[in-house]
Amino acid sequence: MHKNTNQQIFQLSFFKVKEENSIKFKEYRELYIKKRSTYTNSEVKLFESFFSFPKKNSKDVFIELTSWESLEEIEKVTEQLLQTNEAKQYVKMFSLQESFRMKTQDDVIFNMEELLKRGQAVEFAVRQIKPSKRKVYPKWRKRFLGNIITKKGYVLDQEFHCIDEDLDILLFVWDSVKHFEQAGKEVKRSPKVLLQLIGYFSLIKNRVFHVGQMLIE
Repeated sequence: MHKNTNQQIFQLSFFKVKEENSIKFKEYRELYIKKRSTYTNSEVKLFESFFSFPKKNSKDVFIELTSWESLEEIEKVTEQLLQTNEAKQYVKMFSLQESFRMKTQDDVIFNMEELLKRGQAVEFAVRQIKPSKRKVYPKWRKRFLGNIITKKGYVLDQEFHCIDEDLDILLFVWDSVKHFEQAGKEVKRSPKVLLQLIGYFSLIKNRVFHVGQMLIE
């Protein structure tokens, strides 16, 4: 990955489709995306959650990741879109749970089109590192994730930092749901890695955690 020189901004949103709209959602989403393309070429990916923490919170939850050129583009396009009938109908389909504007750690370029593919399982972890633990956090992160990246199916991991809040956001990509689940079972069977997991999570406050599978639009 290369140094980011264009101030690339990402937006990560979590939303829950209302039960009564579950059948119509994809239809209205398709109309919205078509209208959106007339205002911007910014890349957007949609994921359907199949696992969350706390558990039992993934049903009808979708995750949208968008790459923008600037904060100004986000504000301009959003304002224009919300005036259209397609967007007005679309936003009635769901309730927005969380939305974060963020940049890659160290300003590296993250090319969604090249790096995110159909069928992958992507972990979206939004967390706050406890202020008193910031000095020791990098060591614990390296120790824990150093074991995880050796698991079969690991593709990549990328850290982001939220622009509007003191939050760090991790995208951890697996090539399939099968390998994500397999890695989880292996962690539970390893006392060493399990202790590292406990130590790692003691340093953070979890805000949102979902694992989603990318959909093709």
